[in-house]
Amino acid sequence: MSNLSKATTPRPWNYLVPTTLDYRAALIYDEDEKSLIAQMCGGGRVRAINVVEERANAALIVRAVNSFDDLVAALRHMRSLYKSLVGPDDRMANVMLEECDAALAKAEGREP
Repeated sequence: MSNLSKATTPRPWNYLVPTTLDYRAALIYDEDEKSLIAQMCGGGRVRAINVVEERANAALIVRAVNSFDDLVAALRHMRSLYKSLVGPDDRMANVMLEECDAALAKAEGREP
């Protein structure tokens, strides 16, 4: 788990679609539904987003957050394995390793 992940609301996150609040299309909660993390609202935006798009955005956010630590760990493992299989003079391998490093830096908030 990254330091960034340790500072966030514990996962898994879920999203709900309230039936009583017409102005809210989706709410993102923690696993126990005790902490509201975010609400997807269409009002006050430069470009109005419809309810279907808001719900899809909420679902994407929840999937991305819930899979974040596993994806970072898998990329870190694959990078290590790949590095052990290629030689230092392999230009294509070095490009791939640089792409892995850039993706990891971005995921961990260390963007160059």
